[in-house]
Amino acid sequence: MSITVTDPDSRLREERVRMPEPSETPDTQIWVHERLPGFHRWPEAPARLAFLADRHRHVFDVRVFVRVGHADRDVEFFALAEDVRKWWGAGERECGNASCEALAHQLGDHLISSGLAVSSVQVAVDGEGGAVADWPMP
Repeated sequence: MSITVTDPDSRLREERVRMPEPSETPDTQIWVHERLPGFHRWPEAPARLAFLADRHRHVFDVRVFVRVGHADRDVEFFALAEDVRKWWGAGERECGNASCEALAHQLGDHLISSGLAVSSVQVAVDGEGGAVADWPMP
């Protein structure tokens, strides 16, 4: 004996969500992740976070997402990772007063100025929290 269950909302879901055709080209991105040591400070930190006003060290987790035009190494991720490391510099970077947000903006702008179609840059500290900067698709 078989039982057929009909989902009354399935027709509505089909109308609301257009499924892509197999022949459609998806929006494709590549990404890299680098763990980079550095120092920064927040001079205007409120009293309850006063320790952040002093120079302190983090391992910054940096992820960069770049749109690509085809599926055969339009941008090679080893080259992208090297570009990120070169921007950061050798060893521990002195970031001054730059926040995770500011670092994400700076790196994204740098990579965009070199001709890459950056979609997102994420910068986090010690794997605990961070910022995401997104650039809209042109």
